[in-house]
This record gives sequence, structure tokens and C-alpha cells, in this order.
Amino acid sequence: MSDNQDGWVVSVEMALLKVVPAPTLREKIADSIREAITEGNLLPGQRLVERELCEMTGASRSSIREALTQLLSEELVVSVPNRGFVVAVLSLPEAQSLYEVRAELESLAARQFAERASDEDVRRLSAVVTDLTALYDEADADPFIRARDQFMEVLLAGTRNRVLEAMIDQIYTRLRRLRCASASSIARRRELIAEFQQLYRALEGRDGEQAARLSADRVRRSFEVAIPQIEMQTVSDELEAAKAAHMVGVR
Repeated sequence: MSDNQDGWVVSVEMALLKVVPAPTLREKIADSIREAITEGNLLPGQRLVERELCEMTGASRSSIREALTQLLSEELVVSVPNRGFVVAVLSLPEAQSLYEVRAELESLAARQFAERASDEDVRRLSAVVTDLTALYDEADADPFIRARDQFMEVLLAGTRNRVLEAMIDQIYTRLRRLRCASASSIARRRELIAEFQQLYRALEGRDGEQAARLSADRVRRSFEVAIPQIEMQTVSDELEAAKAAHMVGVR
């Protein structure tokens, strides 16, 4: 409260300003390499040659090393003696562990959404479910994948839990190739739509326990679907990485 010159009492409300720092050069480079890994342009098992990454990003070698160190902490790359940094290979046991943790986190997210989300959050979720239903038979899987990702974005925002959002996002990054491959199947899309519709009904009804159970079941089913892809990709990635290593040696 404050008094103006005419003696009127004026109520002054100061909005809280959130300052978001601009990404550093290291973060920008890490984002570029991370995207190349998750999109499959850099393959699991492939050696990351600093000179090539410098050409790809236009950054210095010291900046590349800093970015790779960041990705090492995210387990997207590993450091191999006498080879340097290599794109991490996701084994079946590692994938199973990630899906197990994901099931627990998404269950928590569903429960918290049911408890904390606004009516507007629920309406936004309803709109996304409608979009998903309309996209299941598209030849191009990308629109469906974007709608699926938006469903989870709305759900996570409704939890009002940023720590939970960050943890799930890190797991999604490591599983992105598998999640995209799964959504390329129209049969799996039909299953996902049914699963999301059930989950939405539980969330709309504010039934946190039911929503948590449905979320865990959906993630477990996703892992079952992913197992053949993991086994097939492991063999394929090893072959492609061997070819890439051979080509580097030929140069």
C-alpha cells in the first residue's frame, strides 16, 4: 500500500519476475549433440570424434569437451579408454531399469495431477486425447508422437512438481529412440489411445489411485513392446558403429 500526492491510498501489487538465464555455449552444444543422439544421427557405440563435432557445431574443442562431459553425466555418452567419448549403448537390463523407474515416476505424476490439477488442465488434457484419437492411422507418425508428448507435458505441468518433471524428462531423453519407434506402429498407436483414454477418465474423475495404476500398467506394456526393438537395435547399432569406426580408420 502507498499514498499518492492527492492523498488517495493506492494498492501496489508487484508481480514476481522469473529470470531465466540464457543457455551457455556449453549447453547449446550439448543440446545439439543430444538431439543428434536421440534422433539417431549419432548411433549407439559410435565414437565421437572431436574434430567432426567441431565441424558439426562450429565450436572449439574445449567447448566440445565441456559439452561431452555434461552428456557423460546424463549417461548419453560414455568414456572408453583409448577411444575417448562414445555414444552410450542402451542394453536390455539398462532399458528395463529405466522403464521400472519411469513406471514409478509416471504413477506419482498421475496421482499428483488428480490431486493438484486445475479444471483448465483437465480440459487441455481432454483436447489432447481428442487429437490423439484423430491421428492414430496417419501414415506419418510424427503428428501422433507430438500429440502423445503434449499429453505428458500437460499432465506433468498439472502436477505442479518441477523436480518430477525434470526427472521424467531425463528418462524420456534416454528412451526417445525406443518411444518413437514404438509409435510408428499403427497397432501400438491404437493401444496407446485406449490407454490414454482410460487414464484421462481416471484423471477427470480425480481418481488418483486408479490413474497411478493405469500409468504403471501403460509403461510396463511399453517396455514389453520395446524388448524386440531393443534387441534388434542393439545388433543393428553394433553393426553400424563398426562400419563408422572402420570408415574413420580408413580416413
